[in-house]
Amino acid sequence: MIGDFLKQRRLSMGFTQEFVANQLKLSRQAISNWENGSRDINVKDLIAYAKLLEISFEDLEVSLNQPSSLTKESFSKTADGILPKHFNMKLQKKSQGKNSTTLKNHIKIEGDKVIGVHILLSCLFLNKHKLVIRNCPTAFDFLNILYELENNHWSDSYTCEDTIEIQSTNTPKDIISLNKISRASIGIISALTYRYHRLLFTFPGGDDFCFRPIDLHLDILSTVANYTYNEENKIFYSEKNDLLNKNITLNCYADGSKSVGAFFNAISLAYVYPNEIRINGLSPDPTVCYLITLLESATNRTVEYLTSDKILIPKVDSIDIVNTEITLPPDMSMLISYVLLFWDELENIIFDNILIKDIPQSYIELFTKLGLKIIEDKHTIQFKKVFQIETEYFEFLRLGAAPFITTDLGPIVSEFLASHNISSILFDEVFIHRASHVAELEKLGIRIKVLDNGALKTLDKLSLTNYQSNTYNLKDIRAGMAILMGIVQLNIESAVLLNFDQVMRGFGNIQTILNILGYDGELYG
Repeated sequence: MIGDFLKQRRLSMGFTQEFVANQLKLSRQAISNWENGSRDINVKDLIAYAKLLEISFEDLEVSLNQPSSLTKESFSKTADGILPKHFNMKLQKKSQGKNSTTLKNHIKIEGDKVIGVHILLSCLFLNKHKLVIRNCPTAFDFLNILYELENNHWSDSYTCEDTIEIQSTNTPKDIISLNKISRASIGIISALTYRYHRLLFTFPGGDDFCFRPIDLHLDILSTVANYTYNEENKIFYSEKNDLLNKNITLNCYADGSKSVGAFFNAISLAYVYPNEIRINGLSPDPTVCYLITLLESATNRTVEYLTSDKILIPKVDSIDIVNTEITLPPDMSMLISYVLLFWDELENIIFDNILIKDIPQSYIELFTKLGLKIIEDKHTIQFKKVFQIETEYFEFLRLGAAPFITTDLGPIVSEFLASHNISSILFDEVFIHRASHVAELEKLGIRIKVLDNGALKTLDKLSLTNYQSNTYNLKDIRAGMAILMGIVQLNIESAVLLNFDQVMRGFGNIQTILNILGYDGELYG
């Protein structure tokens, strides 16, 4: 690629981008754009640049005729990116039992992992401008992406406590290793292809995520690019459509629901495509609002609501990007999970970094039906049990996108209800395959039946005196948390937790939590 050739020549001569920009009377950003391939260079500027770098016309011609290193033939490559290693935990109850002190324990509710992941990935579209993310989570799903961006030299970052300052550096043209650790990363394929002309990518998640279709993402990609797929290696290759110069409409509707991932894919194009963009099918998920806020604060793009689930991003002559910052909201899945995990000693727990106004109404209602009163003090909340659990409310509990209780909490809430012998059917309107916790909980006598439509039905708990196995497979984030809840509630003395890293994908502080609950854990594997 001509940009690579110019960059290598500039570096060999010891010239900085600023020096070249001053000599050519251009901006440093223009030089950077030429070198990373995000903008084409006109003939006049190319000749002036070549003259400054003492490049002969013969060498320049050879470079112009040399194909990019990323081509369709790259399909044959193997994607050997470094993946996070799985590890296990030997869990052992402390000899003194649970913490018997009357002092209250403080537990920090970290920033929302899902929103954080999408905001973090958005740094790739900010043209090397700084993005400051406050209240970051320690969840592996977030940290793995941060590591991958650094490991591939796509970004530089600085961390101070729970704040990260990050800016993109080099051009991502092969994101296969990123796809393997992040489901959300499929949402960056369209904007990256359009900005950098071509891209290699694959299905998100590898073996650590259950399969989900990416048809909506490919539909959005096909609006601005052409792509092909290699079945043997399961790799996609996309190329920007250079003839595109029109207003576009993008769809985020998926089988009756509205896809947050597809919206991320669609709105990311607003960082690179200056024409008018209409997006239909906005989910009420708070991630959508934060992505809109980031776009408007980081660029000169504006967002107009046509209806509650349709927006228009008007055309601009050029896209201007500035440094920006955003603060992540508290993670509601973490709050619900820890309230239920600490149920037997809930009144001795203070939850930090959260206010009542941060809690959506559907979760306020859930806490009320659980008989809880929320008490706020400064930037903390506490829960007090003031009523009996309203069992009728849980007879049929609908899970799904906002304003309902999130689909992610199905395993966690079902375990709690089953362990307390509360009759319930939980129906997930978005994703019906969250049942990997069922078989593991049955080892503890906590019984849940998976109905034909995917709903979870709680059954009466069995009183076991001897447990057939003390080994439990934590196959995913929420199933793992549900199994931990069962172990804690039954006061199990010791357990071997396979794939403990899966829980840490969503709960980076879980080892601290287990310690407060009276358990020591030894990681191995």
